[in-house]
Amino acid sequence: PPDLVLTDLQMPDMDGLALLAALRRDRPDVPVILMTAAGSEELAIQALRLGAASYVPKRSLATDLIPTVRRVLSTVSEERSQQSLRSRLVSRRETY
Repeated sequence: PPDLVLTDLQMPDMDGLALLAALRRDRPDVPVILMTAAGSEELAIQALRLGAASYVPKRSLATDLIPTVRRVLSTVSEERSQQSLRSRLVSRRETY
């Protein structure tokens, strides 16, 4: 599976929200970052509510894309590490 999916909200055959929905259904562990054109902020907010990891406005791709991809991949890596550790946890004791 891919580490991350980077997609545009507007595509010829399927829009980014439909792709996001399909990925959330079939590959919920794969993060999705959406690129949005000017005026698509409402769609970006909808995408975040539907499970997108992040979005980057196209007007700021040059400055924000790489840091956003790094941040999302870092978060996913940390989450996967924690899941791996939890799956091996035999006992746990907490005192308050």
